[in-house]
Amino acid sequence: MFLATKGSLGEMADNHVKELEEAAKTRAEEVTKLRAQHDEEVSALAQEKSQLLTRLSDLEGELATAKAALAAGPATPSKSNGSAHQRTSSVSREDLQKLHEAHNARMHDIEAEHQRAMRAMQEELEIMRAKADDLQQEVARKTMEIQYLEQDQEENQDQITRLKEDLEHLQEQLKAKEDA
Repeated sequence: MFLATKGSLGEMADNHVKELEEAAKTRAEEVTKLRAQHDEEVSALAQEKSQLLTRLSDLEGELATAKAALAAGPATPSKSNGSAHQRTSSVSREDLQKLHEAHNARMHDIEAEHQRAMRAMQEELEIMRAKADDLQQEVARKTMEIQYLEQDQEENQDQITRLKEDLEHLQEQLKAKEDA
């Protein structure tokens, strides 16, 4: 009966250690997967944002140019040889100044938006780093717990061995007394 209890205790301790190791490995793999997924998403969003900002800037530039051209006055078609030609309109200095100011304002807006996005990404990165640190600490705690359990198991094994030796010694003494 003593051997059965010893075997079941050892088996339970081994199973517990294996479960803890598997749980720690699973958590570490999850952290790695989440980091990779997060990095991919951030990269894709940053690229999409850059493309959209470029497109928006281009469209605003076209709009400002069109407004400046309209402000300069409508082009009047003149007929020559039966075909209509547009007269080349010159853009006034004032219109160019307005266009320049609009461009500078837009560039300032783009820079501000970029700074906001960078701050948001930095905050998100810090949050992810904190989560990763927490998970690393948890893995370290689990590793220490496993080491403690292994040490405890070794001590129990040593104690079981000593008790077996004591039992054998006592059985020998009892046998010797019975024989005498």
